[in-house]
Amino acid sequence: MEEALRHQYLKSLGVVEYIPRDLVVDVEVQNSNSADTPSSADPAGVREKLLELNSTDSDSIEEPENQTSVASVSAIRSVEISDIEVKLALWQPTEEILVCCSIEEALPDPVQTQLLSNILIAMGQGDGRLAQCEIAQWPPFENMTGGKEEAREFIATLLSARLDSSDTKLVLICGSAGAQWILSEKQKERVKDGNVELSDGVAAIIIPSLGEMIEDPELKREAWQRLQPWKENKIASQLSDGL
Repeated sequence: MEEALRHQYLKSLGVVEYIPRDLVVDVEVQNSNSADTPSSADPAGVREKLLELNSTDSDSIEEPENQTSVASVSAIRSVEISDIEVKLALWQPTEEILVCCSIEEALPDPVQTQLLSNILIAMGQGDGRLAQCEIAQWPPFENMTGGKEEAREFIATLLSARLDSSDTKLVLICGSAGAQWILSEKQKERVKDGNVELSDGVAAIIIPSLGEMIEDPELKREAWQRLQPWKENKIASQLSDGL
C-alpha cells in the first residue's frame, strides 16, 4: 500500500515515472476505489482500463518534463540575479583624483594601501597619507535584487553624483574588475592604453589591481607607463598657468 501511495503522490505532483506494465494492475487495483474503475472481479476490465490510462500518461510525458525544465532554468536565473555583488573602495586623496579599487572579501591591507600611497606621491597627488576608504556596494540594501545592468547603473549613478559634486579630473581605477562596473560599454570600446574619457574634463586610467602589482612587481612598470602621460600633461598645464 505504501508503494501505491508513493505513486499517487508523484502523479499528483506532475512527476511522470516509468512503471513496468506488469506492475500497473497490482498498483492501481490496490489504490483505486472510485466508481468508474472496474472491480477486481473483472481482471480483463481492470487491465484494459489501466493500460488505457498508462497510454494516456505516456502521451503527456513531454509536457511535465518541459515544465520542470523551464522552472529549473527560471530558478537558476533567479539565483544568478540575486547573487550579484559589487564592492568598490573609494579614496579621494586630493580634489583632483578619485581612486576606485574593486574588492572581494577583505579590504585592502596595509601593504596595498602603502603601494597606493607611493603611486599617488609619484603622480604628485598628496603626501601619501590616505584617509579611511569609503565603500560603494551593490546591492545597497539586503533585500534589494537586480541583474548586471541594475548593478552597473547603480554604480555609475553613484560615481556620477560624486564627480558632479567635486573637482575631480581623474578617476584612477585599480583592477580590470572595477572597470567592468564603472565603465559603460561604449567607454570600454574607447579604452586605449588604459586611458578613456569619462565625461568632459574627467578622464579615467585603468591600472592593474594593487594585489596584482604586489604579486607581480613587473606590473608596476605597466601602471607607471599608463600614468606618466597624465603626470606630464599635469606638469605642463601647471607651467602654462604660471606664465
